[in-house]
Amino acid sequence: MATLMETEKNRLIRKFHTLLTRGGISNEEKQAMLASYGVTSSREMNTYELLELCDRLSRSLSPREQSRDKWLRRLMAIVGVYLKETDHQPTAEMIGAVIRRAAKAESLRTIPEDRLRSLYNAFNHRVKDLQRVDEITAHLLTK
Repeated sequence: MATLMETEKNRLIRKFHTLLTRGGISNEEKQAMLASYGVTSSREMNTYELLELCDRLSRSLSPREQSRDKWLRRLMAIVGVYLKETDHQPTAEMIGAVIRRAAKAESLRTIPEDRLRSLYNAFNHRVKDLQRVDEITAHLLTK
């Protein structure tokens, strides 16, 4: 007869694989997740690690969290473009620092989705303005 912990571990392994399927996560991505725990199979993990991993997967698959992550990725991309337009060599650290400072936040994870969206639009407008100014000045200089 299985102990309570063994039963829970088996349930979490099934949940983990269900979340992988539901999220459309590839085998390579799964292996990367497992490697972060120093294992190659979910069976090698203990119950607490499985619980933590399933919780992280569940949160990342929620529609609200996916939407927030989408806006964060968009914001990071447009800030990178903005930095290039202003003759900087953007790095991930620099982009994160600009976003945190613009949002007045300690961490990217604490910035609410509506603020991410607002900052994205602000940086997007700024980039378009810079590009228009470059086009105008390039056109005037060629005359």
